[in-house]
Amino acid sequence: MLKNTNNYFTIEEWDLIERALETLVSELEESAEPEFAQSLENVVLAYDLDQCMKEELVRQYDWLDF
Repeated sequence: MLKNTNNYFTIEEWDLIERALETLVSELEESAEPEFAQSLENVVLAYDLDQCMKEELVRQYDWLDF
């Protein structure tokens, strides 16, 4: 697992991760046959997330209580 170099994200990065998470959840809910890996890659590319931000996005998704 990669770590952000300073173990913290900026406020802007946290906001970006939060928006990416909302988009990921929406994409999975709206898809007739949701595929997590493909939806995740679409969101990562759309929001230009680096590897650390991607890992945080996945962590936050895992913490969601559906």
